[in-house]
Amino acid sequence: MSRNFKGFEILSGSAALLALAAALVSEPVSASSIDACSLLTRSQVSAALGIRVEAGVRPLASEPGMCNWRESNKPTGPGRNVLLTIITAQEFDKLRTLPMAASEKGIGDDAIVTHPMRVPPLLTVKVGTHYFQILVRSDLVPSEEVDARNQALEKTLAAKVIEKLG
Repeated sequence: MSRNFKGFEILSGSAALLALAAALVSEPVSASSIDACSLLTRSQVSAALGIRVEAGVRPLASEPGMCNWRESNKPTGPGRNVLLTIITAQEFDKLRTLPMAASEKGIGDDAIVTHPMRVPPLLTVKVGTHYFQILVRSDLVPSEEVDARNQALEKTLAAKVIEKLG
């Protein structure tokens, strides 16, 4: 199934990772009845990133399973952000088979981190019958230190999502 990803320019350079994930997707995200924007608050994301962010918006209006919180006063171009995506069990299983996927202990019922080169790490979590991905971009200049910070922030925000889903 091909998907139209117009509008990903607001995802602050995370489009490469999203395209990778989309290539593995067999079902549309909208198969979920969960509104991803309801799982984190603007203040939670702002506190995690240490900056003011805009309210969460759907990158694709027809996809309630995707929400992006973007750095305030950055209407276009790269910006710090958090992207939350609801996925299916099949998508989780496909991501697990990627060579860059590693198990992550202590988060939800099961979790993996994928970290392709030059793309921020992506945390994918299973909690009960729900699956979600969280991608944090806390800095516009990638480095090992930034990746470590992004992963820590993903875990922090994932705990907030798990509270809402549990």
